[in-house]
Amino acid sequence: MIVYYPAEKEFYRYCHLQEVFVKEGDIIADGTMIGSVGHSGTNASKPGRGEHLHLEINQYRQATKKIRPLLEDELREKISRVK
Repeated sequence: MIVYYPAEKEFYRYCHLQEVFVKEGDIIADGTMIGSVGHSGTNASKPGRGEHLHLEINQYRQATKKIRPLLEDELREKISRVK
């Protein structure tokens, strides 16, 4: 599932969800449950592995008209603002 956050021009991509609780076009408020963690993919079948979630944060760059992943320092800054 991909969630677009227009204020920051960011795309949040969630992989391996078991269920998705929102549908295309929904406006999602902070704190809304959007899905449940799943058990899919090659790594989930390995011993000691199981339910998991992959999260990617990518940003649309207007100047270049390209999408790029957030850099580590950008992600750390974003996490530090979460209370």
